[in-house]
Amino acid sequence: MVKENFFQNKQIKKIYDLAAKKTIPHALLLESDNKNSGTDVATNIAKILMCRGNQNLPCNNCVSCKKIDGSIHPDVEFISPINNQKTIGIDVIRNLKKSAYITPNECDYKIYIFPDTSIITPQAQNAFLKILEEPPKSVIFIMICSSRL
Repeated sequence: MVKENFFQNKQIKKIYDLAAKKTIPHALLLESDNKNSGTDVATNIAKILMCRGNQNLPCNNCVSCKKIDGSIHPDVEFISPINNQKTIGIDVIRNLKKSAYITPNECDYKIYIFPDTSIITPQAQNAFLKILEEPPKSVIFIMICSSRL
């Protein structure tokens, strides 16, 4: 579980190291009792993978890092409800699936971050399963949950 000192957490450091080596798995599930901490870890993973800096990834100064911080990077998408809904429905997943098969715009990956997997409807979960199991080569899913249960 991700705690407040998550940057010193051994498991998180291992994930950051895998991202820096570009050997990260296509899907990650982060458990965090603090939604903001989980989202921060997911964002840092995305920044490490997309960073154009030469040392100390993420550099937080390159165009990619700045775009991710500003939530405007075309290859990093936060998956959340649409139209003032409280859940992530099947339409969101259908749009994700269409987008996932398009080649990344600026970097080597397309990263989809789910800040709260508990709000995905059962129908959307079923629609998501196929692409989660067999994603396009350049796609990475980072999902955050508050509990394994």
